Amino acid sequence: MKLETVVVEGDVILLFSLAIAGLGLFIQECMEPNMLFRRYYLWLTYHWIRNWRKKDRYKRWILKPLGMCVYCSTTHIAIIFHLLTNGFNLLIFPFLGLVFLWLKLFNEKIFKK
Repeated sequence: MKLETVVVEGDVILLFSLAIAGLGLFIQECMEPNMLFRRYYLWLTYHWIRNWRKKDRYKRWILKPLGMCVYCSTTHIAIIFHLLTNGFNLLIFPFLGLVFLWLKLFNEKIFKK
């Protein structure tokens, strides 16, 4: 593998991870009041509250990747995107790490949440 190929793949991973982190935050922001995905968020919240009993709490595990947690849902978006574009290879791990770092940077420094 040539050095130029590694540099280009690194740049592509960096830019795509930034785009996926932005997409995840955009979807999360669209779940705020008076926004496009608010009803979806309320539906998720309804199912979260409805399964409060100890015997029903196992049903909650799928709600976080579906949108209740920005890190979980963005990670799943990143995994799907990477598998569709590159297939399964070892570059998925640095890609997911960069997506997580971008999310942390955006959440803590820019959006101050």
